[in-house]
Amino acid sequence: MKATKEIDTRQNSDNELSKLLCEGAQKCAGHLNRFFADWKAVRLKILLLSFCLFTGCYCLFLIINGLLPAKGPPGQPIVQHLNVPGKQFSHPNKKQ
Repeated sequence: MKATKEIDTRQNSDNELSKLLCEGAQKCAGHLNRFFADWKAVRLKILLLSFCLFTGCYCLFLIINGLLPAKGPPGQPIVQHLNVPGKQFSHPNKKQ
């Protein structure tokens, strides 16, 4: 019996959260509809296209930047910091 009460409370809290999210999304959509109501279709399409190009290029930049090796002078040792302040060690294969 206790397990079903936990599931019921969890489902009720999930339903309340989803209702709050839906209400917030509807308010945001209403504000955006009022803001963009006077704009022409061509202007909206240009705005959408520029937003898509900007976010797409930024996404590609992040992916490529993550795949490229780290930049730095070739002879410098790699220093890794531990969680303990003041403790650090160099890469074992590199000579200092």
